[in-house]
Amino acid sequence: MDDITIARAIHVLAVLLWIGSVAFVTLVVMPSIRAAHPPTDRLAAFHKLEGRFAAQAQMWDRFADPQFWWMHAMVGLWSIAAGSS
Repeated sequence: MDDITIARAIHVLAVLLWIGSVAFVTLVVMPSIRAAHPPTDRLAAFHKLEGRFAAQAQMWDRFADPQFWWMHAMVGLWSIAAGSS
């Protein structure tokens, strides 16, 4: 396999995991919290669970670090791809 095929396979796998995670939160976590907690405690319960995953989604400060130059490259490529479609 060439590098492009491997990169696409990794990208597709990452998208599937992301969509699966969103589905899991929507179809399992939120209904479970709703069933197990009174309305006044639901948001706190969700934040407690969400706190374990928040670090992954809140890495915006990496855009200011030159070590993560590739993040700027990804955004540039995504912008080009989005503009051409």
